[in-house]
Amino acid sequence: MTHTLAEQIRSKRRRRNATQAQLANLCGLTQSRIAELETGSNQNPTLATVGKIADALDCTLRVRLVENPTAATEGRGGD
Repeated sequence: MTHTLAEQIRSKRRRRNATQAQLANLCGLTQSRIAELETGSNQNPTLATVGKIADALDCTLRVRLVENPTAATEGRGGD
């Protein structure tokens, strides 16, 4: 089952018994930024930000490309 980035961050933080403030401190972000990422209100974090969080949570960051179902119907091409 695929989990959103928000769910993954929240779950992994809680498993480590860390608060949002503690995680923020570990990765050099603000607590409010962690809260935004955990609620999904910020859906476009940079890879650098996600990488910092992954490092702080002792996780490996994996990126994958998936088909955009609307791209095929819109006739988007590309290189």
